[in-house]
Amino acid sequence: MKHHLAQINIGRFRLPPENPANADFMSALDGVNTIAESSPGFIWRLKGEGSNNATDIRAFDDPMMALNMSVWESVEQLAA
Repeated sequence: MKHHLAQINIGRFRLPPENPANADFMSALDGVNTIAESSPGFIWRLKGEGSNNATDIRAFDDPMMALNMSVWESVEQLAA
């Protein structure tokens, strides 16, 4: 049986995601996700319904919480 690696990051914004202080981070997401999707070993990543990332998914009651998740063929490919 073949196995894959699922990785998840959970973080909390200090300021609301739409705050201008988070603009650089938010605007970099598409580029970072494009790099990941074109990387060897990439299989899948979590996306919300309203965006090309997972920032609109509310898995917690706290709107300052954010998460992302991706699936890879191996830990070495994720690390690369």
